[in-house]
Amino acid sequence: VIGRSESFLTRIRNMFDKLEYKAEYVEGIPAGFDRARSHEFDILVADYGTGDEDLVNRIRLSIENHDVEFMIMVTEHDCRNSFLQSMEDNHVACLPSSFDIHELLFMVNNLTELESLKKEVIETHKQVIQLEVINQIARRTLSPVNQENLLWELIRIIQEKRGYNVNIFLVDEKRERII
Repeated sequence: VIGRSESFLTRIRNMFDKLEYKAEYVEGIPAGFDRARSHEFDILVADYGTGDEDLVNRIRLSIENHDVEFMIMVTEHDCRNSFLQSMEDNHVACLPSSFDIHELLFMVNNLTELESLKKEVIETHKQVIQLEVINQIARRTLSPVNQENLLWELIRIIQEKRGYNVNIFLVDEKRERII
């Protein structure tokens, strides 16, 4: 949690204590973003206030560098009209400065669920690619056409679909030398 003032940090600390979340608190925007850059955090809550150019640049840099998965910006004005709303990255959410514990809990829970779903989609995608490779290998292996190039075609399929560097070593019939 990055705050411009001790009162902001105390307010968030009291809310997170009730929610039983583990959090770190840093007063000052530069120090807070430096801390986020040097550690791995899931969610960053920052006091955006009315925003300034330095803060805008720090937010952009933090998103580009993937310092945190998600940011919740607490702002004194309408987020829909702010710089944050125009960002292409969907990892930034806004709360009005008058938010309560329920809004914060709702936001944190939604971002946590979003991250979980994102990981699930990535894992499912990997499994789909594995099944595609298995399917292509099975179809090619069972195909009677041009069996002489089968090994090289299988290598190509694995390299293209999985991105692996494949090395095959063949041995002679007596298993004495590599061909």
